[in-house]
Amino acid sequence: MKPVGIIACAPVSPIGVGQEEFAGALLADHRGIAWSDRFNHEVGEVRGFDLSQYLSTVKTYIDRTSALALAAMSLLPTRKVALSLGTQWGCMESLETFAGKVLSGNPKFAPPLVFTHSYANAPNSLIAIEFGSREFNICLSCGSTSGLVALIYAAQQLELGRCELIAAGGVDSLSRPIFEQESGRTVPLGEGAVLALLGTEAAEVELLDSYTGSPGAGFLDVVGQLDKSTLFIYSSTGLQEVDDMVQRELGSRIALDLTPRMGFTLGASGMMGVSAAVALLRQRKAKTIGVVSADERRMAAVLLGM
Repeated sequence: MKPVGIIACAPVSPIGVGQEEFAGALLADHRGIAWSDRFNHEVGEVRGFDLSQYLSTVKTYIDRTSALALAAMSLLPTRKVALSLGTQWGCMESLETFAGKVLSGNPKFAPPLVFTHSYANAPNSLIAIEFGSREFNICLSCGSTSGLVALIYAAQQLELGRCELIAAGGVDSLSRPIFEQESGRTVPLGEGAVLALLGTEAAEVELLDSYTGSPGAGFLDVVGQLDKSTLFIYSSTGLQEVDDMVQRELGSRIALDLTPRMGFTLGASGMMGVSAAVALLRQRKAKTIGVVSADERRMAAVLLGM
């Protein structure tokens, strides 16, 4: 079996859109966090984002989460492929719009179009429709590790021979209900989407190993077997217990924390790390780079190399 690798990476992030712009901003240490009047707080938004810059089709209504995912998919060189997409919160802005009318006692004014956009897997459906894909697609929602878990799942499908190419990644957008639910974090929140095209041919960056499961011994066993020169990319969560655990185990091997640069991008955070790893590997900053994503219940990690 040929090794699974990353053929292309397509980030839509607070520091840049597209792998080249993202990598340039990352290497120049640009910051995408700024004050938002909408949230009355500093956040990492994809500022000036307009889906019409990426798609020619007109959308009567679309949730921002779906729009970010569609934009990321449009940047990949091949789009009629299988899809594995992770999200922590899904389309919460649409869900709030619809449910707000129902809960206020005015259900007849609840917009039916918005309801169809309120599901967590709405971005998957819209991507398949937009790009005419008939391949399988799956939506995974497992907290802030969702994007990295989706990548690991996609690699497994390739290894099983269920597809030849697959787009995998994570997406989350900022909205009022999400901001309120996540207000306990001690770091700025961010948003964005990253999709990577995976395959076994013409892959520049190889997926060497992966782990997903409960934080603890299983992950530590993987880390213990790695060369001491392996560096890690992590997005601090703003949850002290989680961040302390990762810091305790990896310590000085964490070469890059993305959260101070773009905010904690929730279910997209692990895949932002993958885009960053691709950028650093192309610059020969390291031979192998680990990307770690964690929350209170789950940890996911991948090891990438060239």
